[in-house]
Amino acid sequence: MVKTEYISRRKDRISDARRDRRSHMIKAAREMVGFECGENFNPFHTPLCPIDVVMVAGSPWMQAGLKNDFNKNGAAYLKLGGANTPSRAYFYRSAQNLMLFIRHANLFIPRGGHPQPVPGMIAFFDSGSRGRYNFEPDRTGVILESQMGRPTRIVVGREDRPKHYRVEMITVTKGSVYDRDFIGYADCP
Repeated sequence: MVKTEYISRRKDRISDARRDRRSHMIKAAREMVGFECGENFNPFHTPLCPIDVVMVAGSPWMQAGLKNDFNKNGAAYLKLGGANTPSRAYFYRSAQNLMLFIRHANLFIPRGGHPQPVPGMIAFFDSGSRGRYNFEPDRTGVILESQMGRPTRIVVGREDRPKHYRVEMITVTKGSVYDRDFIGYADCP
């Protein structure tokens, strides 16, 4: 018999495997805090590294799942960019690719949805001022804490000064840029 725990008032059940993945995501994300990449980091060509918090914290299942989804639904990924294949470093870095994969797995929950975000889930952010071909690593993060239906602490890789990236634990306050840009969340597949 599979053990379960309750995560909301509606008594939604969560499997041991899901709980273990969430715990793994939290632990891995915390261990990456402080990692830095300097001027040699290139969002298009640099191989995955801790700056790519969600993909690295979710290894190996996130990368394997994304590649498998590409094998099933390659045309959908190619519509996002002609050379958008698993042979390219940015394929795994792209928040658009991750979002497509998560949607294909029926795991994406828009902001305000149910169940509410909990630690260990992936948070998605979108700034309307950047194009879809922007591969900066700050569009996804791992939720460490949440309150009242929104993440309040996340781990995210972001540019902290020109051409310098750092993995940071960020407190998300109501009305902050990350709060405004928060569009949804998901469990790891």
